[in-house]
Amino acid sequence: MPGTSKRFFLLACAGLFTLLGANALAQVRSGAAFLNTLPTARLQALAGGVTSTLDDPYALYANPGAAGFLREWQWSASYTRWIADVYNASLLYGRRLRLPWSSSGRVAAALYYQGMPEFDSSDHAAPAATAGDLVLGLTWGQRLSSISDNVSVGASAKYLRSSLAQYTASTLAADAGFVVRSDLFDLGLPLLDYGILSAGASISNLGHPLTFEQQATPLPRALRVGASFYAGTHDGLQLHFLADYRKARDLDGDFTLGAEISWSRLFAVALGYNFANDLMDRVSLGASIRLDDISGPGTRILSSRGDAVQFDLASLGEGEFFSRTYRGTVTYYPLGPESFALSAPVRGDTVRSAKVVLRWENTRDPDLYDQLSLWVLLDQDPDSVRELAELAQADPGQFESLLREGTPLRFTAQTTADTCVVPGLTSGVYYWTVVALDLDKHAHIGGLWGRHVEEFFVPYSDIRIKNLQFKYSPWITEDDYQGTLRLELSNDSDLVERNFNVSLIDSVVPPHWTLQGSRTEESSPVVLLDSTVSALAPGQTLVFELPWHTRDLGEHVLTAAADARQVLSEDDLTNNLLQKHFFTIPKGKVSAADTAVIFRVSQVAIDMPIITEVCFAANRTEVQPQYLHRSVIDPPLRVLSSRLKQFPYLKITLQGFADPNSGETDTTLANRRAEAVRDSLVALGVEEKQIQILPGKLLPVRLLPANKQDAKWILQERRCVKITANHAGQMALFQPVHHVDSEKLPTPVPFNLQIRCAAPSVRTLLVCRAGSTRDSLLARALTGRRLVGKIQWHVPEPDSLWLDQQAAYEVRVVDKLGRRFRSHPQHVRLTQDVFTREYRIAFPMKFAQPNPLYGFYWTRVFEQIKKMLKQPDGRMRFAGFACAIGPEKINLRLSERRARRFHEDFLKLLDENYPDLATKVRERLDPPKGYGEAVPLQVVHLDGRRVLIGDNNKPMGRKLNRRIEVIFYRTGKPSWSQAQPGGGSPQP
Repeated sequence: MPGTSKRFFLLACAGLFTLLGANALAQVRSGAAFLNTLPTARLQALAGGVTSTLDDPYALYANPGAAGFLREWQWSASYTRWIADVYNASLLYGRRLRLPWSSSGRVAAALYYQGMPEFDSSDHAAPAATAGDLVLGLTWGQRLSSISDNVSVGASAKYLRSSLAQYTASTLAADAGFVVRSDLFDLGLPLLDYGILSAGASISNLGHPLTFEQQATPLPRALRVGASFYAGTHDGLQLHFLADYRKARDLDGDFTLGAEISWSRLFAVALGYNFANDLMDRVSLGASIRLDDISGPGTRILSSRGDAVQFDLASLGEGEFFSRTYRGTVTYYPLGPESFALSAPVRGDTVRSAKVVLRWENTRDPDLYDQLSLWVLLDQDPDSVRELAELAQADPGQFESLLREGTPLRFTAQTTADTCVVPGLTSGVYYWTVVALDLDKHAHIGGLWGRHVEEFFVPYSDIRIKNLQFKYSPWITEDDYQGTLRLELSNDSDLVERNFNVSLIDSVVPPHWTLQGSRTEESSPVVLLDSTVSALAPGQTLVFELPWHTRDLGEHVLTAAADARQVLSEDDLTNNLLQKHFFTIPKGKVSAADTAVIFRVSQVAIDMPIITEVCFAANRTEVQPQYLHRSVIDPPLRVLSSRLKQFPYLKITLQGFADPNSGETDTTLANRRAEAVRDSLVALGVEEKQIQILPGKLLPVRLLPANKQDAKWILQERRCVKITANHAGQMALFQPVHHVDSEKLPTPVPFNLQIRCAAPSVRTLLVCRAGSTRDSLLARALTGRRLVGKIQWHVPEPDSLWLDQQAAYEVRVVDKLGRRFRSHPQHVRLTQDVFTREYRIAFPMKFAQPNPLYGFYWTRVFEQIKKMLKQPDGRMRFAGFACAIGPEKINLRLSERRARRFHEDFLKLLDENYPDLATKVRERLDPPKGYGEAVPLQVVHLDGRRVLIGDNNKPMGRKLNRRIEVIFYRTGKPSWSQAQPGGGSPQP
């Protein structure tokens, strides 16, 4: 039955086409066994035990976790000539895929097809049929970088469509797995420098069954585990040993072993053994050729610099039923380092530190034994960085030679890490990149999407103590306040500076003085300011103004510091510190008494008689000026007119006299003289009705003394107008004229200075003000550091502007630094000290007579006596005086007699009218004294200057000199007020 056997065999092949693996002989309950076959020649050569393989893109068919270790990109195609004209073909493309959450993901798209040409199994009884299976797969693999770059997980989604003649079915399936590998470790064996261990596990074909005509066929779910050991060197011998265990649905578990040996990555031989292969030979063989970096005519079709093309061929020996099969694969992939991103800093970034940390993605070379070196290039010229990086790709050897010899770039470094610290960068824009070089001198420049040079900005960072000023207080006080310290801090940086401290410390330069005036050498620095600045904008100036208080007087060193803790990374630290020397201001006070005497007034009061005779020149009727106008004393006619106006009911009588001795013979002249006096009084405001004129008289001829001067003076007094009044008129009109002579003795006002200066004073000025009046006094003796002493200020003229004023005073100081200071205005009441050192009552006397002209003078005498008795140092005396007419000796006797007469009459009046005062007055009464014509009526000032009142050359003066004076004086006043009684006569 050869025909029957052939048909059976063809049907069996069609069924086997859908099975997973060519080593299953018996019919199984699961379908789609095609899913368990692994494409490509290399996987067949290793008996399919590739669950832990790291360097084959088709390993993801056995374990999707292997996708995480795929190269950055690759494509591969394979073709298998199977038994009985059955064939399969595959195509795979994979590449790295960057996602927001990961940059190490890999995605692969695969197409796997197995087909059978048209066949006729019914001996033309039925139409010929075809069969085929199509698998479309999409795999995602991801290294778990957050855990370790040596762990990869993956998953595949597959679409399966199976057809047999007019029957088709389709379903979806999924695979999942993981792979773990070790780092490259040293073996230390001859020809084998390094080793790698890897392990993997996967589960595949999870999905809904295939359904043909309502008949569901489950998918051949399979579990795989495996392990691999790699050993070798990059340019020499390389070994790969692997072992796998697989358990598929409805099949017993089976083991496979594989080994591969290669040399210099050019030629490789693979051998595999499947312990459970019953349909085919258990041993599989394969070989590979890899062409790296081929250059030359026509070779660019196969490979280019940095890429490789690999050809694989595998064969499985024939078994009991089938002949030998063959598979071929071609794969194209890159050789150099994987691309990597330049992470930070990048364009738009600002780095606030002088130590910049450059970061980039971790990169790797996919060749298992290759190693990378990373070159960091940084400069402020982007073209220099770019050109040097491009040189690495064009001529890696020259690139490395240039870097080792030295480049003009600002910074270069070689590393194997994914960070690099660049120290000491100043402000500016910097450009950088990283060049990865493997052992084969394949270069890759960091950066993505054509941007291979990044840039960042290092802002200029500089906090500057801009200025430190001492705005001294202009006021001289006794407290510890010196003024205001102004600290200016500016941000010269390009960015906001935050959270740095500012301090100001005060140190004293010894020696110095305290406010209490003690000298000391010791002092401790004082922190005046310690503040944290939370934020300071670029170009902004921050001003600290703080009062400066110190009790240490002298030279101080103030130190201002910014960012002393070096929180900031500044370009210039030299301007973070500023020291300045300042001198404290003068401290102390100026003082004076609340009330000060600016001058002392020594007064001599004289009650002098009113002159009731107006004398005329010979044959003249004009009233002489001395009777109308004031010279020293009030003129008698003015005094009389004032009293007449005060008492308008009183009257006076005027009678003129003519002197034949003077050649006057007509009484008309006498009358006219009386009328002239009357007219003068009326002109002064006296009612004419108050004045009566008696007929004038012509005096008898008189015998004149032989002394011509005496004769002249007698004749002057005979040519006169006499003024008389009744008794009531005399009491009111002829009372003594009170005259006060005041002598002002300027008295300096003492001001006490107690001021200490840190910088020596070069000018000390006392300033006084009263209203709009101002005066100043330069204290030439008070200069230097110690202004201690008195300033004596004399009130300038006119002193009336100062008298009884509340004067403001202050002291002004200019030190050697040109600083000007002043004390706060204080006030002193400026007064005068008025002292009556003498009080004299002058009784008018008749010519050559000892008796007084008027008796009512005694009333005034006793009034003054009562005042005298109230003064502990008050005394009195009677003194007689005469005019200059007549011999001096006669005048002296006459004055003495007048003094004695008055003295005796006074005692009688005292005993009769004031017996209760008699004893006290006698104790205060000096003996009488006569002075003759030697002492005219005058006032002698304390400075010796004499004010003459009774001028013997004038009639009115001689009448005043013919007098008795009752002199009241004091003995207890200071020396400035001592005076000679009697207006200049010797003391008793």
